[in-house]
Amino acid sequence: MSLTSLFIPYLHLTCLLLLLTKNTYLMKNRKRMIPEMLSLRRQRHALTISKAVYWEKKAERLKEDKESLEEIVRDKDRVIQGKEREVVEARKERERKVDDWRREVKKRKTEAEEVKKRNNGLHERIAGYQHQIHTLKSRLTRAPEQLATVTRRIACMFNAKTDHDRKFYLKEHGTIPDNTPNVLLDLVAMDKVPANKIIESLKNAKGVTISGDGTMHKDETYEMKHAAVIDESNSKLQFFLGLKMATNHTSEEQLDGWIKTVEDLFHLLFESGLCTKDDAQIFWNLVTGFHSDHAADQKKLFHLLKEWKKKSDHDLNTKPGVTQIETDQKRWIVQEEHKRVASTVDDSMGTARLPHVHK
Repeated sequence: MSLTSLFIPYLHLTCLLLLLTKNTYLMKNRKRMIPEMLSLRRQRHALTISKAVYWEKKAERLKEDKESLEEIVRDKDRVIQGKEREVVEARKERERKVDDWRREVKKRKTEAEEVKKRNNGLHERIAGYQHQIHTLKSRLTRAPEQLATVTRRIACMFNAKTDHDRKFYLKEHGTIPDNTPNVLLDLVAMDKVPANKIIESLKNAKGVTISGDGTMHKDETYEMKHAAVIDESNSKLQFFLGLKMATNHTSEEQLDGWIKTVEDLFHLLFESGLCTKDDAQIFWNLVTGFHSDHAADQKKLFHLLKEWKKKSDHDLNTKPGVTQIETDQKRWIVQEEHKRVASTVDDSMGTARLPHVHK
């Protein structure tokens, strides 16, 4: 047998003895320990009760603190919500103000643009007035010369030589002069479309476009001319202005032919009493276009006609300065000049020496 096997029973026996000793001790001291145990239990119970009361009070305080904190949180939430509403309202107010400012700025910009446009219009009107003032001054400076021209024309209308020049003879000393066939050709050409019809159509015309061309026949140069009158309804009336002989077909000769043709039309009606003005510039003022081919002489003729139209427009715009003189004053001036001219007329020669007219 080993030593361990001998020791285990001995150990068991020792434990049993200790338990018996303890139980014996407890049994002996039980009566003495019961009051102490009861007192200890009562103390424990009182301690438990006091702890329960303490924790209950603490729980109540915590509950109250929680409620107060919740109330504080609710107050804070209400304050925060109020602040948020104030912030939102302030933001909306700022946005409203910004929109108002933007509309105001846009309105000011529009007003500034309108003011700028009005200023530009005023500048243009001022420039127009200055141009009119300059034109009126020019008319005033030209009035004496134009008045002298009027008096010379009036003087030329009342003398024997003028009366003699107005007469046209088909024959002179038994022979037919060179201009008689041309006159007959003009009368034949104007038989279908009289000259007064052309001039009458110019009264309400919006514009006139002219065209013409030349040709050679048996070494003779001929010029043909047309005029298209544009009336108020934008309708075009085509007129044939005759076929005439010409020295050559140069641009200068064609321009001279146009000028003479138009002057002959107005002069013919003026002499016949169907027109109150012997002024071909009325026609040139209405000219707005020129039809031609691409020949060099036609291009040059266009530039010559353009310069002639500028000159005619200038002369026509400056003539009203004389016509604006009062009727009585003009009649008196004409009578006085006629008296002075009549005193210098040479009846034998049929000529008149016009006195010098000072400006």
